[in-house]
Amino acid sequence: PPHGVSIKSFWPGAVAMARMLLGLSCVVAFKPYDPCSAVTCGNLVCPGGFTSTTTPGHCCPYCENPNIKLERQILSEPSIHEKPPSSDAPSSCSGVRCFSLVCKKNQYPGPPVSGGCCNVCRDGARP
Repeated sequence: PPHGVSIKSFWPGAVAMARMLLGLSCVVAFKPYDPCSAVTCGNLVCPGGFTSTTTPGHCCPYCENPNIKLERQILSEPSIHEKPPSSDAPSSCSGVRCFSLVCKKNQYPGPPVSGGCCNVCRDGARP
């Protein structure tokens, strides 16, 4: 504190100044963004056995059948449609499973796009 000023009178001002400098005295209110605010849901008509279901975090309802149980299937055996990553793929692609390509006429299976793991269909004749 300056000469002749007691610490008791100086301290509250110093604390207030520190809070101001550190932004501790400022309170900024942020309004949360609602991602569904600009979404207009259509008129949903569910087929027989399905009911309209609303789920927290989803903007619109969707049709769901409570009698259908979905199970996640994990491939443990190789598929006849499975191919290894491209020989041009980065080492980070180790363990990736690619599909056999069926390219359109005038296309050929070519190397992946930059950083990709699997071959892609390329336009033109095979080089």
